Amino acid sequence: MAKGIAAERIIIVGQSLGTGPAVWLASKNSAAGLILEAAYTGIDDMAQKQFPFLPAKMLSKNKYPSIDRIRQINMPLVWIHGTADELIPFSMGQKLFDAADQPKTAVPMRNGGHNDLWERGIDEIIRAESAKFFLR
Repeated sequence: MAKGIAAERIIIVGQSLGTGPAVWLASKNSAAGLILEAAYTGIDDMAQKQFPFLPAKMLSKNKYPSIDRIRQINMPLVWIHGTADELIPFSMGQKLFDAADQPKTAVPMRNGGHNDLWERGIDEIIRAESAKFFLR
């Protein structure tokens, strides 16, 4: 309990680049749940995707290896990802989600890109899924 707020009243949320630190935080702390929007397996994997002609994976200093940490998480997970994400491939997020233990919920947003999920109603999804954390 930090500052008088019990862990079961806290939800950790990460979006895009912030999903790596969110997974790290969730692997080290207790919370009611974890919400990841447009998550990646690791910064090194994203660097290699962006620069396939370089040894970018080896050159990444801070790797944020979410794929290695996701099994350390002991809280419900909600993964939200646009199926047409042009920056972080849906398949990469799916790989991370598949590696996570239960309980977990996948919310693929059909035809959603990387920067338009708020226009597609992600706020309603986050509110609804967050409420479920407190009902468990």
